[in-house]
Amino acid sequence: MRLRLARVLGIAAIGVLLVGLPLARAQDEEEGPPWNGKPARGFYLGGGVSGSFVQGDVSGFSSFDQAFGPGFGFQAFVGAPLTDNFFTQVNFAMDFYDGPAGDLQIYYGTAELKIVPLPEEKFSPYLLFGIGGAVGGISPPGAGPVVDTDVEFTFTTAIGADFYLTRSIAFEPEARLRFLNDESTETGILKAFPVNIGGNFIFIIE
Repeated sequence: MRLRLARVLGIAAIGVLLVGLPLARAQDEEEGPPWNGKPARGFYLGGGVSGSFVQGDVSGFSSFDQAFGPGFGFQAFVGAPLTDNFFTQVNFAMDFYDGPAGDLQIYYGTAELKIVPLPEEKFSPYLLFGIGGAVGGISPPGAGPVVDTDVEFTFTTAIGADFYLTRSIAFEPEARLRFLNDESTETGILKAFPVNIGGNFIFIIE
């Protein structure tokens, strides 16, 4: 299960670069100079990496940080405009942690609403809210079996900005907060608030 999800997300992230970058570059070349700083509008692909810092509780440990420590993650997403100021996107993400409690991998799938107050500016801040599901796996130290967690409800919120390098390509610094609550009897209690700080690239396809 975990390996299948990792492969899917890995392929999705590579696909964002292989498909989105050449299409966006070709679109910019077709439009030609001069670029007036106004972003393109349309369907978009995106993806990026981040560091993850977590506050939370884990059975048998005083905190999530003591059990697993900081981690890293990456995400891939697709989206489209609903109106001038509202965008919808579907996000798939993975976080990885390694600590005394073992190796922890968390996989997220969320439907998100992105609110953009200044959609026609070269530097365009945004707020984001999303809901979805999360599933994970814990590999205990030594030769213990992998423990797969149940699918759990999760929500996310983020703040960031789209900085347009061309009319169709943007760099997106982002800080994202997620909530995860797993109270299954198999894994004990895991309540976590991962904060991911990183950057994405987005490619707009008109």
